[in-house]
Amino acid sequence: MKRCVLFCMLGSFVFVSVVVHAQEKPRIGVLRFTCSAAGLEWFRSSVASDLQDMLISHLSGTQDFQVLNKSRTDVVLSMKDLGGSDRVSSTDHAKLMKIDNAKYLVAASISSSKTVLEGKKEDTFIAFSVAVILKETGVIVNSSTIAASAEAAAADPNLDLSQYSPRSEKSRNTSLTAAIQACTKKTAVHLSRLPLS
Repeated sequence: MKRCVLFCMLGSFVFVSVVVHAQEKPRIGVLRFTCSAAGLEWFRSSVASDLQDMLISHLSGTQDFQVLNKSRTDVVLSMKDLGGSDRVSSTDHAKLMKIDNAKYLVAASISSSKTVLEGKKEDTFIAFSVAVILKETGVIVNSSTIAASAEAAAADPNLDLSQYSPRSEKSRNTSLTAAIQACTKKTAVHLSRLPLS
């Protein structure tokens, strides 16, 4: 009888441990966007920051991740930079890096953008190159190109185009803004489908 009770308690403990472990969401940080596409006059640091905010918001909305806020991600990068200097010992640097517990960093770059005019109708296509990086080693665990267009964004009932806009007055409420927002949302959905643990 005692063995049966002990066996049941042990089985319950293992089950609860597996369930709790399975419910842990991976912690990720989103780096500031960059631009590898040539000739994008509208891209500047304020837009890079807005894109970072949008992706953080969309990733949080998936509820598949614990997402570091932007200032926390900047702290992580500062700590990583300190590790390469002689200002902090390797032991202290290792302790600092354990503080945030983020497992992955998401790096995204605008790889292309094109606006097409057909009569009075304007449509913009945009593509992001996205890499998921294992923070501890710097190894890229997934790399993808995500593309969207303003026309597709307008047809998406789940995309509220009034929620976000890059700060540039020139791009507010244009097909560029719609394409950016659609691509950012598609990026978040893509990342939520990856087998990250």
